[in-house]
Amino acid sequence: MTALYEEKASGEQVMFRWHSYQKLDDYIDYAVDRVGLEENSLFYITGGQAVWQLNDQEVLLRPGMVVGIPAWTWLEPDRTQTYGLEGWVIQFRYFELQANRLDSQLAQSRWQPPFNREFLTGTIDGRHIKDQLQALRMLGDDANVEKEVRHHHILYTILDVLYKPVEWDTQTTEKAIVRSIKYLEQNYYKPMTRKELAKVAGLSPWHFSRKFKELTDYAPLEYLNRYRIYRAKERLIQHEGHMHDIAKQVGFEDSAYFSRRFKQMEGVSPKQYVTVAAHRQICALAPLYVEILLMLGIVPSSVVTVPMLLPPHQRSLLEEYRVQMIPTSQFALDLDAIAEAKPQLIVGQTLHGEARRALMSISPMLSGLSRDLLPAIAQLAAMFKKESEAAKIYRYLQEADAQAREKLKPIIQNRRTVMVLRIEFGGYRYLGAHSLGLSRMLYRELGLTIPALLNRGQYWFNPLDIEMLPAIDPDYIILEDRVMEGNDTALMRESLMNHPCWSQLPAVRNNRVCRIDTSLWIGCGPYGYPLVMEQIVAALSK
Repeated sequence: MTALYEEKASGEQVMFRWHSYQKLDDYIDYAVDRVGLEENSLFYITGGQAVWQLNDQEVLLRPGMVVGIPAWTWLEPDRTQTYGLEGWVIQFRYFELQANRLDSQLAQSRWQPPFNREFLTGTIDGRHIKDQLQALRMLGDDANVEKEVRHHHILYTILDVLYKPVEWDTQTTEKAIVRSIKYLEQNYYKPMTRKELAKVAGLSPWHFSRKFKELTDYAPLEYLNRYRIYRAKERLIQHEGHMHDIAKQVGFEDSAYFSRRFKQMEGVSPKQYVTVAAHRQICALAPLYVEILLMLGIVPSSVVTVPMLLPPHQRSLLEEYRVQMIPTSQFALDLDAIAEAKPQLIVGQTLHGEARRALMSISPMLSGLSRDLLPAIAQLAAMFKKESEAAKIYRYLQEADAQAREKLKPIIQNRRTVMVLRIEFGGYRYLGAHSLGLSRMLYRELGLTIPALLNRGQYWFNPLDIEMLPAIDPDYIILEDRVMEGNDTALMRESLMNHPCWSQLPAVRNNRVCRIDTSLWIGCGPYGYPLVMEQIVAALSK
């Protein structure tokens, strides 16, 4: 089945033809730093989040997003910024209708995205395409006609999304001011004048200053000084040099003037700020960091939470200490809600792109915190000079480990194998033994044994073919139903339970299978750590 498609940019008649498709897990090799695409590709993201570089342009991938990329584009996936990424890649060919004196014929040609872009992005709402792709995998070898119909429908639905005409908005004064703000924030450490900023905006200096203040409540150079002091606060807390050096790094040539402006804005000198920073209004970007801060003796004012992933102990903790909860979706921050909380300091994980830029304009931001408990404790303790309190937390966690190891001694000594099997919307994964978080707790802190066939898994959760389960033959299986917005694992769970190899596993026959709570196990802090240990002991003591 074929159909001609008229490119809006040129009016030419062209055709796109489905070539192949596969799951993103099978396509992306995170052991390779950079890959050149050999086919035109559509990437459809169904879950998780990641940062990719496409021909050195940064793209943040989120659920529902589609990206159309021509062949021979360089793709660089950043595995350190990849969190549970799921989806599909569809490869396609591009044909143009070429006419001669006798007839017309289709000839394969190089696909160039319209609007002079290197790639196209769009968003698909709902589950329709996701369900179509899932159904496509279930079709047998004899369903060629139905497959071709589905191929055509999926391909052209995605292309219609990507080929929507770009609405070129006319230039507005507000956009001109925003452009000058981005320029200021990218070059704050350099000498800068109001005239220079006005030129970037394309406005007269007088008109620029008036409109800038209307939009930001600050005169341009006052905004610049505040932004510079935000960045100075970050360096002071992270102990990145002498005050005189920090002043120069953020754009103040005169350290005395820097100190005066700093005190006017903060009420204390730069030297004093380090000692009082812990008492400012701190917004944490995840409950993990709140748990750590509370055990360090620091009470943050607010925290970003994903309600569906907030375990009861964290909710009770936040309510007890009156920490404002800022609800957000699983893979996108509510920047406006964070700004409304009026934080004086933001602490959290590594961020990229527009989210990072927006947060840095709200307040000083200490990013780059590990998502793993132990290194995150060390990072926050160093920032706020709480090393002695951190030592107490480590001892507390070690005691929880020791108690659990004692209760699990027969299993550990007899080297009974334990496998964590994650059920996801589109398939299955297993927890690797050489990663962080839960992996470290199970296989290093407790000393449990992973099945030999799984020991090669280098990542947090690795793709799993359930046909391999009999060969893996774990003594214990811990099941996790992956909780993700817009995804339901019921179908994949049912498929697993009904699979012939599942009921034959000794672990299943001997009732050595248990389920875990995603919200408690993923991202738990020092308060939740003993609760996780209790669950592990209960699960393996059957």
